[in-house]
Amino acid sequence: MTPAYSTPDATPDAATWARLSPLLDEALDLPPTELAAWLADLQARAPHDALLLQGLLERHAAAGSGSFLAGSAAPTLTATPVGQRLGPWTIEAPLGEGGMASVWLARRSDGRHDGQAAIKLMHGRLHGTQASQRFEREGRILARLQHPHIAQLLDAGVANDGDGGQPYLVLELVRGEPIDRWCDSHRLSVDARLALFNDVLAAVAHAHTHGVIHRDLKPANILVAEGGAVKLLDFGIAKLLDDEASGTDATALTREGGRALTPEYASPEQLRGEGVTTATDVYALGVLLYQLLSGRHPTAQGGGSAAQLMRSTLDTEPPRLSRAVLPVPDDRSRPASDVAGDAAALRGTTPLRLRRALEGDLDNILAHALRKLPSERYPTVAAFAEDLRRHRAHEPIVARPDAWAYRAAKFVRRHRGAVAAGALVGVAVVAGLAGTLSQARRAQEQAQRADREKQNALVDLGHAEALSTTLAVLLGTVADKSFTPAQLLQRAEAMADTEYAAAPETRAYLLTQLSKLWGELGSNDRALELARKAQAAAQAGQNAHLRTEADCMLGAMLADRGEFVAAIALFNEAITSTRQQRPQEPDLTVGCLQKRAVLHFEQGRPQDALDDAQAALLALGAPRPGQMDMALMLRGIKADALSRLGRLGPAVAEYEAVLGEVRRLGRLEQASTKTVLNQYGLALMRGGQSLKAAEAFGQSVTMSLAQGDPTLVDIPAQTNLARTLVETGRGAQAPPHFEQALGNAQRTGARRMIASVALSAGVVACDLGDLPRCAALLELGAGHLSAMLPAGNAGLAAINILRARLALARGVPQEAAEQTQRALALYGDTAASAPLRAQALALLAQVQLQQGDAPASLVSAQQAVQLARTAFADFPTSAPLGRTLLVLGQAQQATGQADAARRSGLEARRQLDAAAGPDAPLAVQARKWMATF
Repeated sequence: MTPAYSTPDATPDAATWARLSPLLDEALDLPPTELAAWLADLQARAPHDALLLQGLLERHAAAGSGSFLAGSAAPTLTATPVGQRLGPWTIEAPLGEGGMASVWLARRSDGRHDGQAAIKLMHGRLHGTQASQRFEREGRILARLQHPHIAQLLDAGVANDGDGGQPYLVLELVRGEPIDRWCDSHRLSVDARLALFNDVLAAVAHAHTHGVIHRDLKPANILVAEGGAVKLLDFGIAKLLDDEASGTDATALTREGGRALTPEYASPEQLRGEGVTTATDVYALGVLLYQLLSGRHPTAQGGGSAAQLMRSTLDTEPPRLSRAVLPVPDDRSRPASDVAGDAAALRGTTPLRLRRALEGDLDNILAHALRKLPSERYPTVAAFAEDLRRHRAHEPIVARPDAWAYRAAKFVRRHRGAVAAGALVGVAVVAGLAGTLSQARRAQEQAQRADREKQNALVDLGHAEALSTTLAVLLGTVADKSFTPAQLLQRAEAMADTEYAAAPETRAYLLTQLSKLWGELGSNDRALELARKAQAAAQAGQNAHLRTEADCMLGAMLADRGEFVAAIALFNEAITSTRQQRPQEPDLTVGCLQKRAVLHFEQGRPQDALDDAQAALLALGAPRPGQMDMALMLRGIKADALSRLGRLGPAVAEYEAVLGEVRRLGRLEQASTKTVLNQYGLALMRGGQSLKAAEAFGQSVTMSLAQGDPTLVDIPAQTNLARTLVETGRGAQAPPHFEQALGNAQRTGARRMIASVALSAGVVACDLGDLPRCAALLELGAGHLSAMLPAGNAGLAAINILRARLALARGVPQEAAEQTQRALALYGDTAASAPLRAQALALLAQVQLQQGDAPASLVSAQQAVQLARTAFADFPTSAPLGRTLLVLGQAQQATGQADAARRSGLEARRQLDAAAGPDAPLAVQARKWMATF
């Protein structure tokens, strides 16, 4: 396409200006010694743009020789605006110039008071273009913002107020240095830089709360005045969040402004031309803080072109912040140690101390802020600020470390099928090794403190180096080929078996990591096979830590397959061993206790699960940042155990406390929250709070579906959502959820999961009158559950209850009565089983009514109501209590107690309407029955 103009002196049109503006800004920021090389690089890539930019730079240079703005100002201003009056302001001197506007020092001259300001004049050549609209828009944005760390808008107008006049903004005058230079010139420490940066975060957070995304956060737009006051400037390309909702022309203007960005601080989504959110500013703030603390850009080395810089932002993972201050030469004429020393000296410390100050929390915080995907960064600037506050206060932070398993799991999720993944696997996993190697080397530095620490450090370092070597060899063999993840894992396994045959501990470590990856791929059989090999190798070695990890991992896999006896034996051995041999390292004990608690649940032993959860929480103590997920999970298990023990009120309270903590930490979108929501919903469902339970399950399922893959939906959550949809009168929405949950459960091969989904779906099918489907689901669920649980286990009562429902629906009350009695016998007489026994007694009363035995039905119903009042006493209303009252009323009517029946019916309707909703089938049934009086 032929350019619209071809001479460097021509005035760019709006489209060309949008392309040139960021290049001009970049050129103006370069020192004269680097500008020539930068222009030469641009000439090679885009010769026409280089010619035009050269003309703009020459015109800029002319500004310093008395011809400033000559030929470009609108007719309403003279060529040199010094001395001109704009409202009550008189222009005194130039302050600077950018691609869209010039800035002038002005003084108040109306006699009311004496004061100075900065007047921003839009270049006259941009009049009538989208740039002029952006200029006016900046004024509207600044008018929204009133914050001590944002340069204030004092006035705005058009020169001489004439048509076609030159628009101007009168801004608070800020005399200061860009924040990075100010920090260096004052040799601010890391903590002082964090304190200053907190003011920047406060300013940006204020803008966000007023619907404004800055989109161009960089040192030049953040000045620090003498005395240390931060001021955020230049909202010229800012975006209003309400533009997209309004559907006005502002959206197009926002897109145009989005192209005018600064490559060094632009987020990946900006460079891809995607929509921007508050997470876009979070990324830029992450880049800025990374530079303030380390002196380096997170992804780009100096001297690269704009295109190279953009590529590195899109493709390069930033090194850990603490590693950015290692001696890595960026100037071949100087020793590497000098470069690292400069960065430390500018922060008032030594290179080693600077690295130690940045390790840990700050490593994780910056990694979190600089994620490539917006959804994986801090959700808000406030959340970013809160983590920094917690770090400075020595409190646990939210940002999780980029552990090897975390990065490997991300790789597997991205590449489920066949991919050209040789290099990608290596990059994803080798990058993650940085944390492992760092931990090992850090421990090795402490070797002189104790022989045990020294040996542990050397072992860990050897494992990390073995994994690094394995991956490096793989990269060399697959550099130019396409391999599936499974093929790469098979190659890695072969190397582990051959090259480390004589080093069983290292081989065990490698096989353990590969087993986890097979599990992420969904290949449970292969994962189990490698877990067994890892366990055997660990037992052949002398490393208790590895043996414990292998036993716990294998135990969890066996538990998923229903091999409970073998699983519990492994957990017991692992927990005993690690408590005796490495009591100072509770992490593995905590992990094994958590897995054993889940197994106790599977075997119907909630008290044992509660004991393990509480022991794990005690061992964990105050959780470190990387342990926050485990702490929340254990609190969830504690709440679940309370729920299963019949202590429903405390269980719901504990879940609400956990969710409150998750919400406070800004982690509602994390995958682990889905599990908490599902468990919370279960406690509500056990307490008869059907409406609230459906809401909790719905949130969990919605979070899963938002990932775009129905196979990722939490199976229990989807099953329970379907059940509560039926209970609250939305049964038509339930079957698809049941079918999808059952399909996903069968794909996992987990017996317990298949049985749970099948029996739940069977109950609903019976209640809806689909008896063939009910019978088929009963057989499926009973087959899996009976194969897992020993005779007499209370969990088997679910089979009897469903058989009773099916028999009752088929008109075979005698069989229904027998099955219900068997279920009651299995439940026993415990507080934990009270909610289930109450509902079983209500079912028995229904059966007895169908048999024509009204007196027996009345007795059973009275027992059910009494038990339900006790079991659900923590809640003001409860659907199961409503159900038992409804059955009691029917039994009372059958025995001639009309007034009592009416009272029971009224209370039943109140309970059901409040807890399950007026559209619930039982609530509708209660109203119809009451109409017969």
